[in-house]
Amino acid sequence: MTQVSTFDSAAQSLNQRMIEKNGELLKYVGTCAVVRDLVYLVDSVYGQGTDVNFWGISYGTVIAGYLTQMFPDRVGRVILDGVLDPEKYGNRKPMKWAEVDVYDVDFALKSWTEACAGSQNCRFSTQNDTSSTLLTKIDTILNTAYEKYDGSIGSITAIDNLDWSYDTIAALMQALLGSTMMVDHIGSILHASEQYLFNLTQLSGKVEPSNISFPMGKSPYNTMPSYGVVPPDVLSNIAVAVFCGDTVDDGSTTTEDVFKETIRISQSVSRIFGSLYPLHGPRALCHKWTSRAVERLPQKFNKQPKNVVLVLSTMADPITPYYSARRLASSNMLGSKARLVRLNSIGHSSLSNNSTCIFEVVKKFVDGTPPDDAGNDEADVTCNIEQTVFGAVPPTWPQFQFTQTHDESSNSARFGTSYSLFFLFASAALLLLR
Repeated sequence: MTQVSTFDSAAQSLNQRMIEKNGELLKYVGTCAVVRDLVYLVDSVYGQGTDVNFWGISYGTVIAGYLTQMFPDRVGRVILDGVLDPEKYGNRKPMKWAEVDVYDVDFALKSWTEACAGSQNCRFSTQNDTSSTLLTKIDTILNTAYEKYDGSIGSITAIDNLDWSYDTIAALMQALLGSTMMVDHIGSILHASEQYLFNLTQLSGKVEPSNISFPMGKSPYNTMPSYGVVPPDVLSNIAVAVFCGDTVDDGSTTTEDVFKETIRISQSVSRIFGSLYPLHGPRALCHKWTSRAVERLPQKFNKQPKNVVLVLSTMADPITPYYSARRLASSNMLGSKARLVRLNSIGHSSLSNNSTCIFEVVKKFVDGTPPDDAGNDEADVTCNIEQTVFGAVPPTWPQFQFTQTHDESSNSARFGTSYSLFFLFASAALLLLR
């Protein structure tokens, strides 16, 4: 808790400097304003009262969710993909549901090791490795980074001045788990980390740049600011303004509460990633944020949209968990007006994977035929992928079952695979082509 006062001062400084830079504009960047702009855009382009067709991804699912409640009679073909729970987003204090962010990420990492283990295409694995041995190797790397890393800087081809701290390695893994196009680079990062940290411990910090190469481009983690300092570019970060402006008033939460909740999450929900997102994402700043959107949506999701919406999720989304998609499509929320489609793979949103099944479901939905309603809170459609970037699909993936929901009294997850355990605030929202 020694950094509470430093973090507290930085959060207050960010709030004050954002007000000085943006003033009254901060009140008009909320999600409700975006939804009204979206409806106005459709009216202007396609005619007054035309149905709104929309594909929302990540934060875009909040926009889509709000659309179903603000304009239920305007809902046309609406898809929510990689669900950020819109009801909790608008009704809960940010740190009261922070654990949801990491419900799936440790499970996603375990699933990645299942695909990587023994594959000649995975740089981190030997022929005899199993998922268990790879997880042990990852633990060793992260423990070494946490205990031995001295702040020195090393380089690898295409990535200069890389910080080899626990936070950086774990954050890169979490980000890469979100995309099948990049997930194979996790092995390269872990292999490079293993070499660099081994050299560091053997040579007392006198480390030559590694020759590990992978096409990552410039790392977003190269130039981390000094702890407690608010860099100028953050003042243009719309994610903080939107997230904190949309949320309920949070005057009772303290920075010490934020730290304690982060510790609890890292101990009971995600032992690897639990300490990352709460303190690096926007939600940890909202208790010091004084601007609020002029229109918010502090209500239960109890309106039924005119048309059925499609809710998509992978089984192990490291950013927005399957739990949130299942909850949104459940009988307690959108119910019979939602169809839940689960893709048995890892990644952030269905677009993180190539799946013929997902393509066919979406195509039929856009053409006017939603999937049949299974009549319960489980997936109406279950899709699989044809292969992973490493080769064959692990047999555990198609067998995935969500066996227990999270609730307000539970701080842990239990999955059918018997494995329980953001810096990234991704968002995307697409108007469907007509």
